[in-house]
Amino acid sequence: MAVALISDLHANIDALEAVLADIDRRGIGEIRCLGDVVGYNAAPNEVVDLLRDRGIPTIQGNHDHYLLQGIPADISPGAYQALRWTKGVATRQTRAYVGTKPQEYLDRERRVLLIHGSPADPLEHYLCLYPREAEKGLWDRVFTEVLARSDRAAALYTGHTHLPFKRELPDGRLVANVGSVGQPRDGDPRACYCVTDWTFPGTEFVRVSYDVAKAQERIRRVRLPERNAARLALGK
Repeated sequence: MAVALISDLHANIDALEAVLADIDRRGIGEIRCLGDVVGYNAAPNEVVDLLRDRGIPTIQGNHDHYLLQGIPADISPGAYQALRWTKGVATRQTRAYVGTKPQEYLDRERRVLLIHGSPADPLEHYLCLYPREAEKGLWDRVFTEVLARSDRAAALYTGHTHLPFKRELPDGRLVANVGSVGQPRDGDPRACYCVTDWTFPGTEFVRVSYDVAKAQERIRRVRLPERNAARLALGK
């Protein structure tokens, strides 16, 4: 049975609604979210409300964690300013939602691990920041070392980098990044999500067009950094 994996929604309600409509059209009944539901964009409460209303199981991402904890000083200005704004507008329900989420999901029967970063650090570790590097043999060693920290998993699905890729290791294990719904960074501005049956050949990426201009207008209306709006049209 196919499962839809979404990640890095980043308060982009327009992208999320388009992706969920596409998932529904495909008749996929199970959806899971790999975190970062807030940050960068201007509809954090709307995104959380939709996830909660749809009953979509979600794990915590680093931006979700920052909403309830301190914001690191070394993150980008666009991320920092958006998180400060989000702290001011987040409802009690939004804070409670992101604050109660686990940092990983493990399906023990199928030995599948869902995590925002990686087993090395569930919130912060960027696993293969540049997917093209995954074509080089040295990354097989990197992935193997990371998965060795979680011998429970035969397949690992992550988010965090906003860059979709999949890699089958020599030992048959699978590593994949599901891409970003709310802020793609691979040069394609369309929202990205993953459909999978937990196998390498059965893991596919789906791109969905959405109203980017509407999402940009939401950002500008609340005076978040212009870069946060501009990058949506570039997929960067």
